[in-house]
Amino acid sequence: MKTTFYFKHMFSFKRTFIIYFILLLYPFNIFLRPIDNIDSSKLFYLIYNNVFSVYTATFLLIPLFLFLIEHNSILFNNINVIVKMKTKENWWKERIRFLFIDITIFTIFTNTLVYLPILVIKKISFIHLALLINVFRIFRISFLQFLGYAVLGMLFNVAKLLTGKRYMGFIVPMVIDVLDYIFLQSGVDIAILTNHMFIPMSTGQADISIWMFRSMIYLMILFVITYLSSCRLIREKDLIEDVYYK
Repeated sequence: MKTTFYFKHMFSFKRTFIIYFILLLYPFNIFLRPIDNIDSSKLFYLIYNNVFSVYTATFLLIPLFLFLIEHNSILFNNINVIVKMKTKENWWKERIRFLFIDITIFTIFTNTLVYLPILVIKKISFIHLALLINVFRIFRISFLQFLGYAVLGMLFNVAKLLTGKRYMGFIVPMVIDVLDYIFLQSGVDIAILTNHMFIPMSTGQADISIWMFRSMIYLMILFVITYLSSCRLIREKDLIEDVYYK
């Protein structure tokens, strides 16, 4: 399947434009709070925490991400696409490969949103300093998000594959998302997935590097487990039967 065709399919849905439009507008809620007296060196982190707060991640970013990748399921469950891929293994690998395109675009787009309010209020003088000092850290944070979204995407696809229902692909990752939020708000020291994707606001600067390293290893292991499990599952599925009878 050509990448251009995949992009055309992605943007053939109005929801794709609506989702990215919502995301584009969200960072500007920073203007609802007084920021005139905030030290410019701290403004970057304030806006970053605004875009990737636990509330935003739980109730905006992850739900919108799951709605966005639904087009991947719609496309790859098309009988013509299944037949064209020839083997189940090739069909599944192509499905995951193109899912990574969605995740990459979503991750880059959401991380870019941090800079928009800064440009609007013309606090440009400190951007180069904040970015140069923290560019590697920002890259690692983005990679954590990519890994987390990859696991969520795998859970979406596996739940859909097992049940034949796209709404189950949405519900299963959201249950994990909400559980993480409940554990965090309840003070329970359990983090299943989403709290490894976004830096906890209570984490001290000295602890961030350690947290990043542990979260990266954890998310990579989690992705490998979900991917290998899905590959084993796909061998036992009759894709044609699932399309016609579910």
